[in-house]
Amino acid sequence: MWRKPPEVGDQGVKDAAETAEGKFNEGKQAAADAKDTLGERISKGYEEGKAAASGAKDKIGEKVEEAGKKIQD
Repeated sequence: MWRKPPEVGDQGVKDAAETAEGKFNEGKQAAADAKDTLGERISKGYEEGKAAASGAKDKIGEKVEEAGKKIQD
């Protein structure tokens, strides 16, 4: 059976709107923080990967030079 909801009045509506707006803003801020954190993690991962690739390139260069010297000897 349907019942009429209680009257909340203007103040109740304002309070509900403020609560909803506050929750929306909290969610928006949380999303922005998550985006910033993800961006930092991607940037850090990129830099670490770049450094690892550079190190591997140097190591390969050393091995090629060693092999070249052995062939010449």
